[in-house]
Amino acid sequence: MKKQNAHREYGFTLIELLVVIAIIGLLSSSVLASLSGARESARDTRRKQDMRQVKTALEKFYNENGKYPGEDGYCDSSIQGCPANPPEDGWDQSSQFYQELVGGGYMSTLPVDPINNENHYYRWEPSNDGDQGYYFRAQLEDGGVWGVCGGSIEGFTSWCH
Repeated sequence: MKKQNAHREYGFTLIELLVVIAIIGLLSSSVLASLSGARESARDTRRKQDMRQVKTALEKFYNENGKYPGEDGYCDSSIQGCPANPPEDGWDQSSQFYQELVGGGYMSTLPVDPINNENHYYRWEPSNDGDQGYYFRAQLEDGGVWGVCGGSIEGFTSWCH
């Protein structure tokens, strides 16, 4: 009687391994794409929360001083800075806006946009009525503008909350 060789090889073929690697690659790319959207949404949520915190400080300042801070004009947290004093990173700490809010104890520091570049930054503008109104806004990553306004304001109020 002849003995049959019962030797079987175990393992995966090259084709099977390539198919599995391709499937893993597709799944991981879809997960990374969805995480990118989640990060953008998280940064936009932080921007909105920062706006609300600044609004609280601005209203407290107004209630105690009868005016809003920063009569020296607009400021932003990015490359433009406050007039004549562009900051390297964050707010111009010598600006009247910064000095009155942070130096006055209304905030420990002014928040800075999570990205803080020429497209995404926080902007402060007194209204046309001088120290009796303001706009404080941010450019969202979904393309919209979101901000807070207070006091006597004119125009651009579609994004005020």
